[in-house]
Amino acid sequence: MRSTGGDTDGFTAINTGGLAMEFGPSPDNPWDEDSMTDRPESPSVLTMAVYPDRTVVRAFDVLTGEQINEVEVANPLYRG
Repeated sequence: MRSTGGDTDGFTAINTGGLAMEFGPSPDNPWDEDSMTDRPESPSVLTMAVYPDRTVVRAFDVLTGEQINEVEVANPLYRG
């Protein structure tokens, strides 16, 4: 997101929390949403590790403990 007078790099927003159900656009009606999982009993959770030069966000399956995905976001203001 960029705003008038804001940093030209914009900013990264990360929402953390646990999801019991995952939702996405409905294939039949893009203005509606459908459940994207048949496993409501297997929630996912996000964790964040913040370092001076970067933030690492990891997604985990709560029941198995398996890491689903990882994203690393560089800190554009870091001058190390």
